[in-house]
Amino acid sequence: MITEKDVANTILIRKNQELGTHKRNSLKSAIPTVEQDAQHQLTLMFALSNSSNILFSERVILAEGKTENKLLPFLIDTISNRTLALNKCALVQQGGSGNTKKSMLVLNAMDLPCKAIVDLDYAFKHGVSDGFLQANDPDIAACIAELALLAPANGIVLDNGLPTNKNSSMSAAEAFALLAQRANVQQNILNLKAKLQAKGIWIWTKGTIEKHLNINGKTEQAWARFTNDIETNGIEATLPNDHAEVRGCINWILN
Repeated sequence: MITEKDVANTILIRKNQELGTHKRNSLKSAIPTVEQDAQHQLTLMFALSNSSNILFSERVILAEGKTENKLLPFLIDTISNRTLALNKCALVQQGGSGNTKKSMLVLNAMDLPCKAIVDLDYAFKHGVSDGFLQANDPDIAACIAELALLAPANGIVLDNGLPTNKNSSMSAAEAFALLAQRANVQQNILNLKAKLQAKGIWIWTKGTIEKHLNINGKTEQAWARFTNDIETNGIEATLPNDHAEVRGCINWILN
């Protein structure tokens, strides 16, 4: 019933015990409060494929990658015993963590509660520039110092202190996953997680969701194997070391 051209003018009516019957901002009324260079995020989130999910939900989950988009609905259903729809959640794939701040800005302007799930590298690449972490954050500094120690022995090429894919023996994602294994910075990473979680952003402390789910690759076969293992053996047996972290993420999303 709501086409793409109608989305901007759609008014969201809600009813709850605290506010009674009330309306939220339409996209059209929210746009003036959003900085001009957020147009990409507006287009991304309110494309027809996402609009109905957002408009008929009580909260929005912004996800960075393909694995989150594929498996979060399954994990939410498995852990909460309620589907994504029954939990009144919409899942929006951002296409990159660099969109996080502006996507949240758009949704906040519409008075739509939202949370974001991103890889560990977000804290270093965007956390400060997006205003969620301080420029002189000691936990960021400790991790960058550890990366400098790791780089020579592992063929990691650094750019402004951070791993890059260019001319490197391992990908930037692999380098951050290696950093996450270092005992010296375990507490620093947990500190960064707590700081960003307070801002509505969840980071995967092992680097990526794939590391926590013990998935090799972002393929249909890998995802199907994972869901089959969970359905057959349960989440505790499938993820003996990470089931608490995964449950924690899902419970955080839904609360």
